[in-house]
Amino acid sequence: LCVVIPCSFTAGFTARHAVWYQCQETKDRCGDVDIIFHTNNNNRKGQPGFRGRVSLLEPDVTQRNCSIVINDLKESDSGAYQFRKCKRSRLCFTFLVCLSFCIALPEELTAEAGLCVVIPCFFTAGFTARHAVWYQCQETKDRCGDVDIIFHTNNNNRKGQPGFRGRVSLLEPDVRQRICSIVINDLKESDSGAYQFRVIGTRDSDRYQFLQKVLISVKGLSQKPTVEIPPLTEGREATLTCTAPGLCSGSAPEFLWTWSGAGGSISGNITTLTDRLNAIANRYSSTLTFNPSAEHHGTNITCTVRLTDDRTTEETVTLNVSYVKDLRIIGETAVKEHETLNLTCSVDSFPPSRITWIKLSDLFLQNGTETVVQNDTSAELLNETETSEQEDAVYLDSAATEYADVTVTCKSTQLKMSECDICVHQLIKTSCRCLQTSIRAPDVSFDQMF
Repeated sequence: LCVVIPCSFTAGFTARHAVWYQCQETKDRCGDVDIIFHTNNNNRKGQPGFRGRVSLLEPDVTQRNCSIVINDLKESDSGAYQFRKCKRSRLCFTFLVCLSFCIALPEELTAEAGLCVVIPCFFTAGFTARHAVWYQCQETKDRCGDVDIIFHTNNNNRKGQPGFRGRVSLLEPDVRQRICSIVINDLKESDSGAYQFRVIGTRDSDRYQFLQKVLISVKGLSQKPTVEIPPLTEGREATLTCTAPGLCSGSAPEFLWTWSGAGGSISGNITTLTDRLNAIANRYSSTLTFNPSAEHHGTNITCTVRLTDDRTTEETVTLNVSYVKDLRIIGETAVKEHETLNLTCSVDSFPPSRITWIKLSDLFLQNGTETVVQNDTSAELLNETETSEQEDAVYLDSAATEYADVTVTCKSTQLKMSECDICVHQLIKTSCRCLQTSIRAPDVSFDQMF
């Protein structure tokens, strides 16, 4: 004949594959050799005797219906059946098929020292739950004991490991909701191990310890803080923000701001903030508010976060400050007619400035200019090879408004129309007229020669 195993599940992710196992009841967790059904047809592991005899009642695993039918039953099909669902190869949950007591736990979790880890957990029990107990022990232990207790909802229970006291809490304090998820804060490498759950009811006989375990591996701290820098402009107040890694509700970290490099010291206001996201997640950050200057450009600033057990992690960033200073025009501003005019405009700025020469009486000067950029200093050369007698002008360097008065000394020219009229009548009277071309009125004198 056949048998139908009714099954439904909930998960914190969208299921992709479903796997069914059959093994001995004494086995905590069935293995690959015990597979009887896998939605991935490419998976050929498991028991060939079940091939073709097992099928899902609902092929779409995302519908959370894991019921199966087993046809052509044999006496050898007797045993314990387990169900497993996976999002990807490293995120799977295993369920024990049972009448009254079931639990959903991840098989493995990885976390970092100084931060926190959440163990998602859901269970059913044949009685009304009153207390929840969590254990941590060696993976080789089938059942953790009282000395392995790390959390008990009965505050009067002082058994177990004192090192976990105050670091473990339930996500849902009401155990009757059948949610056994916990968060462990201020992790240490020694927290690595197997974790097991036990539920206790209202009567003395109402207690059940699930054999399934979740393996947690706690590694060294590798995450770094995040430093956010807004655009920095000289003279405008700015705030840098350093956010600690992880979103945990454990001990608040310490923050330290340090700096090195060309800018020297930075004086400002430091504030520590705590943003409570939910019952188990806090975001810790520190802000540094200061007035940036040109001297701070290129400064390396480091945010160090100190967690429990003197664990530290840090992030270093380089400040880029926008500024303009020390604009200068260099060159000989008094030249003679037809001589070359050479002026140099230089400015210390970041980002490098764009320099334009303007003769106030004309349009932009494009010809005869050359731009040189070196590091954070811009320089532009003005080279006019043919100054004329009408070249007296004011030159404007528009990088940051700097002026240069240029004077051209020119030689005046006597026109041919110059003449002298002589009239002889009683007295000799001579009238002379001298005509000159010059950009400004020349000084004219007559020499009498007789």
